[in-house]
Amino acid sequence: MSITGDWGKEIKIQSQEGGHAQITCPYQSGYEQYPKYVSKGRYADRKTIIKVTSGKRSEQKGKYYIFDDTMKRTLHVTIHDLTLNDGGTYWCEIDTYGFDPKTEIQLKVNNGTPGKSVWRQHFYIYVFRQWIFLMMRVIQLVWHQTTHICQTCQAVIASECIETP
Repeated sequence: MSITGDWGKEIKIQSQEGGHAQITCPYQSGYEQYPKYVSKGRYADRKTIIKVTSGKRSEQKGKYYIFDDTMKRTLHVTIHDLTLNDGGTYWCEIDTYGFDPKTEIQLKVNNGTPGKSVWRQHFYIYVFRQWIFLMMRVIQLVWHQTTHICQTCQAVIASECIETP
């Protein structure tokens, strides 16, 4: 799931367990060189999850990835391998000397893993194709053996027929 939002506005997104969530938070001109971070929890109790400093444009920490595109003035956040516990309130924030501009994100993670069902479908197709290939090879071998036996029998019968006037 991918969502784009404006600073100061709430973003609501949903994704599947086992999937990923992509959050895009654009920011105004003048904040390009400031550190940016993502926190989780109620506003008063939030904890910083990942931060990108002014010297770096991207950072990865466990399942979290953050990228600050200073040319487009956009903070990109990706959360991989979602679990039900990943649901909740997140905050995109800019670390300024005074009030930190922020955007609230409500992430809901639904039960189910779409990746597993797709993988299972590809696995069954692969197994079916391998089975078809194997069966065609067996038929080919049997046909080859049968043809060889028939040709040998015909040669024996033909030689016996020729010898018997």
